[in-house]
Amino acid sequence: MKILANLYKLFRPLDASKHLVFPIIPFIFASRMSLSMVLIVIIVFLASLFNFGLNNAFDVDTDSRNKVKKNKNPFVSKEIKKYQLYLALFLVLFIDIIASFFLFGGVTIYLILALIFWTCYSTPPFRFKGKFVFDMLFHGLGAIFFMLYSFFAISFNLSYLLPSIIVCFTLSTLVNLENEIGDYEADKNANLKTTAVTIGERISFFVYLTLFIILYLATIFILQEKLHIFLLILSFMAFLIQIVNPVKKFLKISEIPVSQLSRLYYPLYIFAGIVFILKFIQTIL
Repeated sequence: MKILANLYKLFRPLDASKHLVFPIIPFIFASRMSLSMVLIVIIVFLASLFNFGLNNAFDVDTDSRNKVKKNKNPFVSKEIKKYQLYLALFLVLFIDIIASFFLFGGVTIYLILALIFWTCYSTPPFRFKGKFVFDMLFHGLGAIFFMLYSFFAISFNLSYLLPSIIVCFTLSTLVNLENEIGDYEADKNANLKTTAVTIGERISFFVYLTLFIILYLATIFILQEKLHIFLLILSFMAFLIQIVNPVKKFLKISEIPVSQLSRLYYPLYIFAGIVFILKFIQTIL
């Protein structure tokens, strides 16, 4: 049981699930669901588990200074031998790539490229996660190649490619910036020059909100023909309610309520859920 608990800490499946949004982006343009879409999500989830495990392995310097993450990283707590964790990482990577190649053939190259960009993001000698601008760029490229893997595995219309890339990169920047704001003190103490550390907490916070509004408006534009106008207005009102609380708290105190930021995604989840239900009904009928 202890090994399983440490593997859970290593792979961080709840955090890894956030990356599933990237391969799912092209599904917005599909008229029906398919088994291939489910398989793609599973393969990307395994790849994301590997990414987070690798990130844990090389985040000892920052996580040891982070009160929240200190006991969540098995490399910091030394609860299990390193070779066991590295073996687990290798097995997940090996199984994932073999399964992808067997199911989707040459499209696997996009999955491999995504893993390469995220490896450069997390590990020395590159470790771009600690370098201004490069952190956002390499995290974004990893996200885009996850999306491209899904896009070309299903063979979507190329006219949907550019909007998918734009939404994907914006989402990646939001996810990464939210993490950096939460790790601000630990990253600063570890002398990492992340984008959030370089431009400061306050500016990072407002950049985050600005990008989120852009993403929200882009989502409305993309889905306007799929959802009733009443639902769009209702979701926008929900967005305004969600955004008021963290802004008010931020303006009154120095500590940024990072835990509040994730709630801003709720209206987008509503969008995605409605679209998924509609497509699922169309598929089974």
